[in-house]
Amino acid sequence: MSGEPRAILHVDLDAFFAAVEQRDHPELRGRPVIVGGRPGERGVVSAASYEARRYGVRSAMPLRTAERLCPDGVFVPVDGRRYVAASRAVMAILGRFTPPRQSGQKITFHGIRLHRLRQHGGSLLNLGRGQLPASRDRGSKVREYR
Repeated sequence: MSGEPRAILHVDLDAFFAAVEQRDHPELRGRPVIVGGRPGERGVVSAASYEARRYGVRSAMPLRTAERLCPDGVFVPVDGRRYVAASRAVMAILGRFTPPRQSGQKITFHGIRLHRLRQHGGSLLNLGRGQLPASRDRGSKVREYR
């Protein structure tokens, strides 16, 4: 199968922290989630959900600016341990298709075999469906700042 077509994956994890929050706290789905700290505090946005981005909120933006742009945003604190666990799960799923290559801070996956994608419904979105475990702390309430 050496002549089999291959692809290069680009996996956008830019809103990853916010996506993990929405995964673990379904009540946040569809809402503008801003990960970083309390509104009005000194500090910056670590991640913003796509719903928050519609208001102009971006990573590295001061929290005060994010609150001004998105007054109905849900501000949650950073939970690094959960993000590391979720990131490792994503990398393990991708690693099943091709070995990772690291270049500086970036990790890339080259030469994804297209037949492996077809086995998962032909969509990259199906690769990890049902395979990213939710936080074990699922019963806890999200610490929403307001």
